Amino acid sequence: MMIVTFKTYDGLTLTGTLFSAGDKRPCVIMTIGTLHSGSRRRDLQSRDYLDAFNYAATLPEVDAAKMVYWGSSMSGGAALFAAALNTNIAATIAQVPFTSGDFTSAMTGKAPGDLVLERGNAVATGRPTLVQSMAMTEEEALSGTCKAVLPDPAGGKFIEEMHRRGYKVERNVTVQSLAYCAMFEPVAYIQRIAPTPLLMVVAEHDVTARTHVQLEAFAKAREPKTLLLLKGQDHFSVYYEEKAFEENIKGQIEFLNKTLGA
Repeated sequence: MMIVTFKTYDGLTLTGTLFSAGDKRPCVIMTIGTLHSGSRRRDLQSRDYLDAFNYAATLPEVDAAKMVYWGSSMSGGAALFAAALNTNIAATIAQVPFTSGDFTSAMTGKAPGDLVLERGNAVATGRPTLVQSMAMTEEEALSGTCKAVLPDPAGGKFIEEMHRRGYKVERNVTVQSLAYCAMFEPVAYIQRIAPTPLLMVVAEHDVTARTHVQLEAFAKAREPKTLLLLKGQDHFSVYYEEKAFEENIKGQIEFLNKTLGA
């Protein structure tokens, strides 16, 4: 394991962790679901995938012909968008991805015009408006008074588990970050991913990225494509609940072995 840094096209320095399995091995480029060097602009994170590809392809540890984009939740949408642009990759995996900002736009609780005014206020004052992103506990989500953008009880349960494991979880996001997400439409590009093999992992009871929205996006994707539908699971259980995690990862490994011939 080693820490690596590289420059993006627009001059940003990105930092990542390289887990090497030896020389000339397949490489999976992964990002987390919410952060982009201090912002959450999905379009920029998608472009970062392009720069990560170009950097990783130069490494002796990487087989440039067997590189994969992987993303989850918000970064799942970013991975889909990046895969539509970069036909040099060998495969794409999108796990419980946000595929459309159409329903995300309602999460802020603000009218589109108010978002524009808030943007002006943030520029003028240097203090962008913050809102709570998720319920911090399952109890809070079920309280009936939760003001979080994502008040899903499953999300609150997930945050509790992350705290139990010692992870720090960011509580707030800016309203403009949500506005950027609302303007991001990976589904508009998903048909361009072909002929790159695509795996979409969808949870049956995902009320965060919406199961039906993901399935509609998958239907628009062209072959070759594979759907892994996790029965009885939600947006967050795929990360940490043992049965869901094992089924999820088993399916992803099978897809990679088949696609990469590993």
